[in-house]
Amino acid sequence: MRKMGSLKSKLTYTWRTYLIGTLAIAGIPPLAGFFSKDEILFYSFERHAGFWILGAAAAIMTSFYMFRSLYMTFYGESRVYHETAHHVHESPFIMTVPLMILAAGAALAGFVGIPIWEGLNRFGDFLAPVFAPAQAILKGAHHGEHHSLAAEVTLMLVSVAIAIVGLLFARRLYITDPPAADRMVERFRPLHTLVYNKYWIDELYDILFVNSIVNFSRFLWKAFDDKVIDGIVNGVAEMVRGWAKELRLAQTGLVKDYALAMLVGIVVVIGYFVLK
Repeated sequence: MRKMGSLKSKLTYTWRTYLIGTLAIAGIPPLAGFFSKDEILFYSFERHAGFWILGAAAAIMTSFYMFRSLYMTFYGESRVYHETAHHVHESPFIMTVPLMILAAGAALAGFVGIPIWEGLNRFGDFLAPVFAPAQAILKGAHHGEHHSLAAEVTLMLVSVAIAIVGLLFARRLYITDPPAADRMVERFRPLHTLVYNKYWIDELYDILFVNSIVNFSRFLWKAFDDKVIDGIVNGVAEMVRGWAKELRLAQTGLVKDYALAMLVGIVVVIGYFVLK
């Protein structure tokens, strides 16, 4: 995304479908993500207010980073390399049509079960038996009960507000005042470094697993494969070569030497039977 920007006019279909997906994931009504996020936050609030706070924080960050990706890719100034800018074009229909189908699902799938109207939430009723065992374990869950309409509408409005906050924050940093993003990076440099490097999870994984496996494999290669396996194979070859080097001296090519060897052999055999 840091090498994109201002692609809205060149990737029209991709931009439109991406916009619908972004609105859905951010939880903007009436797209599918709004209904699912609203219901998750509502039942989290019922279970424990702390769960709702965590869910709300995650929802703000989701809205922010989705609109960040939208703005950095399709809006603002172009950061595309000059030599590649004239090659940018819309994808063929074999790629854009699946995007359109997914966008239609993101826009309409939420109406399959509308949480606020229990009578219309047939999909929730259909799935209720699936979640019954879990609800029996978590006795605090009250999925099957009717709830206060005012409470659900209030939390729904808060959910929409959360999505809008993430949207506006992303718009300010990447459209209205792009230098503000750099200022925030400088202000929170340690936190930015930590997050930018993904908490160094990849490096830790390399140290604990990848490098240890590679080092053990290198040990097997150098110590076992080279020394033992190759040593046995090469040792057998050297032994045969050494024997052959000595035995070939008996092959002189002279008939008298072969006759003498045969005579000695006959004498040895006869002597063996006589002595026995």
